[in-house]
Amino acid sequence: MDIKVLGPFSVRERGGTITSPWPQATQVLALLAAQAGGIVPTAHLIEELWPGLPPRHAEDLVEGHVRHLRSQMGAPAARTGRAEVQPTDAALASVPGGYRLDSGDGAHDARAFQRAAGAGYRAMETEDFERAAGRLREALGLWGGKPYAGVRTGPHLRAHAARLEESWKRALDQWIAAGLQLGRCRELHADLLVLLSDFRPRQPLYEGLWAGLQLGGDPCRLLRNHQRLSRGSRIPMASASVHVCGHPKRSLAGNFAAEPAITGRPAGSHLFAWHSRSTGLPTHGIGGWGALSYPS
Repeated sequence: MDIKVLGPFSVRERGGTITSPWPQATQVLALLAAQAGGIVPTAHLIEELWPGLPPRHAEDLVEGHVRHLRSQMGAPAARTGRAEVQPTDAALASVPGGYRLDSGDGAHDARAFQRAAGAGYRAMETEDFERAAGRLREALGLWGGKPYAGVRTGPHLRAHAARLEESWKRALDQWIAAGLQLGRCRELHADLLVLLSDFRPRQPLYEGLWAGLQLGGDPCRLLRNHQRLSRGSRIPMASASVHVCGHPKRSLAGNFAAEPAITGRPAGSHLFAWHSRSTGLPTHGIGGWGALSYPS
């Protein structure tokens, strides 16, 4: 069973995609896939589907969604005509207190991302910047958009997606740092245009980076400004609207994009400097951001 959550959500088994016309069934599958191999309590599934007051017989409704998913898991196997298939109740098992999705030895893109990114972080610690850049770019290349794209999300999936986004930002910033150490500013500039076109967190720091990349200018200065800000930035996603240059509720990206060129300086460089001074953020290394972990 192959699972993709870093962009459009999909689960494939024996050559077929497990799909459902029912949004809540897909939501159940996504939460089970997020913790594939581990037990997801029925209470968490109920909280995910009905964050407020759950309906009567909520457990029975969840069980109905699970039965429906099992029927979809059996469909690809029937089309292949193979007899040696894993029983669907083993792939999606009922266990005391909840359910467990067994992906077997299939691929899970979020776990592959964490393995590659972890190798990159270790290489950064030993100052092996060439290996770090390669492994971190490998990790970032696994992303195809916002986590769980196409899935209606409740509190548990939103929290999981937020942790993934934080891990993406850490990997991106460390990859930029490795590239700067190797003197690859222009290569980073071109590659970032591709990466950020797929996924841009709604946060001033990354909106500003995207706007600066599009405006052009000195890529080394732009990326060093971003690196300096990322080391101190702990701005929550909810504060994307801030007072910028005396204009409340204008995003950093909006001001960055509207900024006229300044002779001898790349467009946007003074906004980065202003943002750093105005926020007064402490300087903390991005290595302190928590990485997402998964059950083995």
